[in-house]
Amino acid sequence: MPVLAPLASHVAAHGKPDEDDLTDLLVPAKLDQSPWAVAESQVWAAFLVRYRGQAGKQDKLMRALQGRGVSEASARLAADCVAQASAARMPSVIIQSGEAPPIAPITCLSEIVALGEWPAGEGVRATLRVAGGPGTVEAPDGIVVSPRVFGPETTNLELTVAGRAADQVVMGRIILRAGSQVRTVEVFGRWVAAHTPSSERYSSLPEEPTPPIPTRLPDALPPPPPATSLSRLSFVEISPDEDQTEGAPLIVDLSGRGDCQTIQEAINRSPAGGKIRVRPGIYREGLVLEKPVEIVGLGKPGDVILEVAGATVVYSVAETGRVANLSLIQAGGGNWYGVDIAGGALTVEGCDITSRSMACLAVRNGADPIVRKCRIHDGKQSGIVVFENGKGTFERCEIIANEGAGVAVGRGAVPTLRRCVASHNYLVAVWARENGGGVFEENDLRGNQGGVWDLDESSQSQIIDRSNIV
Repeated sequence: MPVLAPLASHVAAHGKPDEDDLTDLLVPAKLDQSPWAVAESQVWAAFLVRYRGQAGKQDKLMRALQGRGVSEASARLAADCVAQASAARMPSVIIQSGEAPPIAPITCLSEIVALGEWPAGEGVRATLRVAGGPGTVEAPDGIVVSPRVFGPETTNLELTVAGRAADQVVMGRIILRAGSQVRTVEVFGRWVAAHTPSSERYSSLPEEPTPPIPTRLPDALPPPPPATSLSRLSFVEISPDEDQTEGAPLIVDLSGRGDCQTIQEAINRSPAGGKIRVRPGIYREGLVLEKPVEIVGLGKPGDVILEVAGATVVYSVAETGRVANLSLIQAGGGNWYGVDIAGGALTVEGCDITSRSMACLAVRNGADPIVRKCRIHDGKQSGIVVFENGKGTFERCEIIANEGAGVAVGRGAVPTLRRCVASHNYLVAVWARENGGGVFEENDLRGNQGGVWDLDESSQSQIIDRSNIV
């Protein structure tokens, strides 16, 4: 049930939720009419409130949640979240003793706030979630930020920009300071004479011609192109014949004619290294991967859809594993990635990935996935974001029509992008900061509104540029 993370955030910030609060949390996941979901969320809330502010008892809280069927990763995230409520109260105790409050590392979920395009004269609001410090916020002229301070608990910074004339832009940098720490967040936006949907405005950019963006996905994998040429995206159709190997897979079927009706149930039941096959349908659930499993959608591209609001569609810390032939749609409802690979070496293949909340795909915490033949598009922020020493190999992917950069790299990350197309993105093809680097070879990087590269001084020497089309 994709409610635990926002419920934990609410308890950490506000304490015990009332009935209206629980309803608000359940509505995005369409669970407010489910008696079981309402009752279970009340039990979860009781556990979270009981252990709120008791930083030394996360293990007890995790065991309590796992006893209700919550996965270990989800329980850990919730326990860490409510433990922050205790950290937020510590400074007042230390200050009474005459000592300075501790300075926590600054964290924020995004290094870019892409406001997108807006009708001329219309004001814009956005939210940036920050934690750490305590610290202060500096904003450039034209961008109003409230509040101007933040603390160890997550703080929602509200950004407001007044409306401007058509064809004017806002480009600025918000600076977060806490002790000797400094973090920057780029803000971009543009006003147009008439607001048009992203699918229309990205199809008519006055850029160098690029191959057309397909309106439907091809039905089969064409022969591989010569190694010296770029190729457009291609997908594989998975058939049941692929499963005639040792170890029968678990079958997921919404109608109940398989082994499981939800994919997460199949994940929980599967042993490490197990196989899961998903029959066509729309599955309204987010997945948590903590062990190596193979999840493959049966049928043609687009037949198996995972769509969820208020949560990440796929969160993985598994050492290995494979996810293939799925359409993954993050439908908004907070600050969530479409796919969040926070550890391990997951393989993602032949998937269609989008996010109406944050970046489509995030790689962090040293994770080193393989992502090939995926269509990564229409992200609310960047298409791919790699940070916190993340790596990853991206091959023959399309990264298109995202409201930030095609690929954003930061904080020591070094991805490899090979034979991909990054086009029709609102900012640049590749954006890098804070010693972010990587290898970019044989990619088509044309047709982005902000150009090809946007690299700060620390990243310029970290980028390897080989035979890209610009």
